[in-house]
Amino acid sequence: MTYLIQRGGECVVLRRGPRPPLPKSTHDMVREARIQKILGVHGVPVPEIVAVCEDESLLGVPFYLMSRLDGTVVTDTIPPHLSPAEGLPSSSD
Repeated sequence: MTYLIQRGGECVVLRRGPRPPLPKSTHDMVREARIQKILGVHGVPVPEIVAVCEDESLLGVPFYLMSRLDGTVVTDTIPPHLSPAEGLPSSSD
């Protein structure tokens, strides 16, 4: 789950998994934040991870806060303005 939080001039995004009984490994927010940090070191445009919280007593599940980036969210289909990478099959193949 993703929430945009605005306070005054500040804007951050909160990412958290759904409440149990789903398996924790399905929505491991700590792992997700760690991967984003690693990708950022290698030049991939990812948001800055502001804070990671593993304490489930706050929201019922681990979560993290990140900076907000403008961009295209890719889900199960490639948006028309993005072309498939060369050499890779397109979603219609």
